[in-house]
Amino acid sequence: MSWEDSLLAMTRRILHYYSFFLAAALSLSACADVQPNNTLPVPVLLNTSYDNVRVGSELGFYCENCPPSDEGVVLVTFRGNYVRDDGITEPVNNFVVPLQYDETRGEVLWQSFGRSRIPFGDCSTGGNCATGKFVGDICVEARSLQDATVRRQGNCINKTVHIMPSIVVRKLMAYGNNWRAEDCMYPPVIVLEHFDYSLWVEAVGFQATQFHYSFSGGVSVNGDPAAQFSRAANPATGNIDILPLINFEGVPNGQFQGYIATITIQAQSAD
Repeated sequence: MSWEDSLLAMTRRILHYYSFFLAAALSLSACADVQPNNTLPVPVLLNTSYDNVRVGSELGFYCENCPPSDEGVVLVTFRGNYVRDDGITEPVNNFVVPLQYDETRGEVLWQSFGRSRIPFGDCSTGGNCATGKFVGDICVEARSLQDATVRRQGNCINKTVHIMPSIVVRKLMAYGNNWRAEDCMYPPVIVLEHFDYSLWVEAVGFQATQFHYSFSGGVSVNGDPAAQFSRAANPATGNIDILPLINFEGVPNGQFQGYIATITIQAQSAD
């Protein structure tokens, strides 16, 4: 049995361009003369698209009166407990995900659940990870993009969402001869060209025997731009696999501000 659960999409940009864009956006919003958006309706959450989800897979929220993506952002809030399969219960206090309404699908879409980790409990901050279930309330509120108008649903829905066996990304860490960047709580989605990175992944909820990696163009491992390779799990590290010397090619001068590179990870179990 194999689980293809984690798609890590990494966008690389020139840093001074990113900083300039952010500063420009802030200055424009400060100068605008906006009026409260009295037409923004109160959103109503009906249900989730799935009761079982894996890290990196889609999770939708069926919603009435949620604003279209060009008018507002929908904040989905989880309140309750994460009941792990190892018997530990961890509180989930106001975990908020900003999402947009997908008009073609008629739902608010979390395109990559947790992005790289189980988003609840100790695992969300880099600690111990375990499969389990979220039990509690899920609420929505809409925020206008034109001003600070907020519309909140009066009643939340009570829901149980099961976290299935998954692959989580522990680290995507840049390093050099005598340094390494270990201060990031979460794996970055913006990486730098020509720096070496190490990728730490973990199979959660099953015993991995092999790890399989596939890379898009622009990514090399140990200097080899091979598109994919597999290797057996290391007994010394158990369900954690550490892949060093990942390097990202440079952005062609004057042609692009950056590009998107993907790493797809699969893990195979014995059964």
